[in-house]
Amino acid sequence: MYIDPRIFGLICLVAGLLLTFVYPLGQRRGNHALSEIILLILFMVAAYALIPSTWVPNDLVVLLIGFGLGLVAVIYRDVRRFFRFFRGKIYRMSHPYYWYGRMARRSRRRRSS
Repeated sequence: MYIDPRIFGLICLVAGLLLTFVYPLGQRRGNHALSEIILLILFMVAAYALIPSTWVPNDLVVLLIGFGLGLVAVIYRDVRRFFRFFRGKIYRMSHPYYWYGRMARRSRRRRSS
């Protein structure tokens, strides 16, 4: 069975666009990193299959175009993820091994004695 490269490229392009704009975002970092790698690969394969060699004769330039479009999609997905999960969150570290945690614990001990 033979699949035309243009149809395969369109399938990769549609899958990359769906992964960028529609696929739900997760909080787990591992799943998000895997989806970013898949997104880059999909855009690179789509560019390689869809851009004819008469337009850009060098294959490396075609892969760089796909990589650049994939990076734009990854950045857009990261911005979506930031606004979905991390907007308005304040980073607080209350672990006792940090200097301000130790200072607060020392001052509390001295007052109570």
